[in-house]
Amino acid sequence: AVEYTICALDPEGHLQRDEEGEPILECVCGSVLKETLSQEASFRSPGGSFWVNRSSRLVAETPPHQLPPRSRFICVHEGYESMAVIPLRSSGEIAGLLQLNDRRPDLLDEEFITFLEGLANSIGVGIEKERNREALEASHELVRRTRDDHKATLDTLRIGVVRMNEVGNVDCLNRDIEAFCDIEREEMIGKHYSKLCCVNEQLESLVTRYLADGQIEGKMRLETRGRGGSLYRLDLEVQRDRVVPTDTLLFLYDVTEVTELRRRLDHRETFHELVGQSAPMTDLFRRIQE
Repeated sequence: AVEYTICALDPEGHLQRDEEGEPILECVCGSVLKETLSQEASFRSPGGSFWVNRSSRLVAETPPHQLPPRSRFICVHEGYESMAVIPLRSSGEIAGLLQLNDRRPDLLDEEFITFLEGLANSIGVGIEKERNREALEASHELVRRTRDDHKATLDTLRIGVVRMNEVGNVDCLNRDIEAFCDIEREEMIGKHYSKLCCVNEQLESLVTRYLADGQIEGKMRLETRGRGGSLYRLDLEVQRDRVVPTDTLLFLYDVTEVTELRRRLDHRETFHELVGQSAPMTDLFRRIQE
């Protein structure tokens, strides 16, 4: 059997919708996407994933009220015993699923599911960065229409953004920087960017060099602490503002979780032992390493 959609269809093949007009999603995948898996169910992880080691026993050993609504169980009928459906989260929302099926039983445990959820988070970061890039490109067109929209546009991005003038004084910063440094925007406007808590000597040296000669060597990784003292690993990009050429934009990406995941993937043998050596998984390993 082949499934082409997880959306509920009426007998005529038309999409069924709920009271809010949203498509009704069916079976396990739909429940993970909608975050409606029973909190009591043994197959639900704390991170909202679905996983079982013997799916053939799922219906018999699970109270009916805990089973996913509108269950199809096509994967069960196809003979898959070990199954995991992991949510891919981006910007606080579920953007997709990572699904692993195997006809062999007892291949999963809580530690491996936690690992897969970390892997899914790293994929979500990649999705988020791509969305940020698209949002940034769209923002240039908006800002050309009116500079007053610049502040609002920066606030739609899910990365830390600081705009400063030719001497390094802050013109504008977005909500993520406010939250990271635990400050109000008005506190920093007109002040030197080095007063931000995320700025360390490494970052200041780089920006000083850039302000002097307009040159920078790609993206830079740095470690710094937020106002609360927590250690963060950040990717930094510095660009000239296309709208106001005398201004400079700092882009900060929080890659703390991804860095930890990459550390865990340093040993290729361990990674392949966990997820196999198929072409898709080998390609995924290469992308994460890069």
